[in-house]
Amino acid sequence: MTKAKPKIRGYVLPFLFLFLATGQLFAGEIGYVDSRACMLSHPVFQKFDWESRRFFSTISAPVKDFAKESIHLNKLEETATAALKGIEKKIGKAFSDKDGQNAGLWKSRAQLVNELEYIRQRREVLINLQDDENMLPDQALVWCTLEGVEKDLANVYTQIKQQHKVDILMDFAALAPTQHPPEPQMHILCDRRLEAFLDDEKSLNSEEFTAWLANSRHYWQRKLPGVCNNPFKYGAKDYTDVACAIIKSASDIKTADRGEEKIEK
Repeated sequence: MTKAKPKIRGYVLPFLFLFLATGQLFAGEIGYVDSRACMLSHPVFQKFDWESRRFFSTISAPVKDFAKESIHLNKLEETATAALKGIEKKIGKAFSDKDGQNAGLWKSRAQLVNELEYIRQRREVLINLQDDENMLPDQALVWCTLEGVEKDLANVYTQIKQQHKVDILMDFAALAPTQHPPEPQMHILCDRRLEAFLDDEKSLNSEEFTAWLANSRHYWQRKLPGVCNNPFKYGAKDYTDVACAIIKSASDIKTADRGEEKIEK
């Protein structure tokens, strides 16, 4: 028994060394890429329908009961319309009383207007799906493939911008599909981390940051399953510039807008 203990220790120590070394290498890779190791367990994928390749709780989400969905939209519309009328009355009263503290009322009004616009667009989706007698969006429909996914992604980016959650930006950016994501250049990813760019505001305007962001996006696209790499028949816009803009805005950095230079695949 006394001789067995040194042998056990001899096996345990190399095992612990290999375990720690492997963990450090993995953590280093994820740290350099600066995104989530368990990306597929991210909450956004819990709202993703793999059969229809659409997001639940979005404008173009799949529908299984048109009547129930229509009733739900009617109730939402009634509630939002009534709330909007009440807010507008309060805004009018604030102006008549010369009360300058009505910024919160205007913010609430904007949210209600956006909700009513969502309901209107959602009804358009239901009409398209009912006309074709499809319970799920058809991939051959341009609206559900190109325009629909762009609106979904725009909503996701808006949420990130509002909540300033820069740490999950790359997870959502990887959802923007391209037909053939190029091989990422790992030396660009490993040179600097996202925190290094954020600490130096001027570096966010550099070509180095643009290259890092593009390669990080391509890295995750190659790790995702094929359904996320190119899930939509007609392709979609490249949202790399949008991701850059959100990082800058979240860091309160003002830069020139590239305007119409976005590339459409």
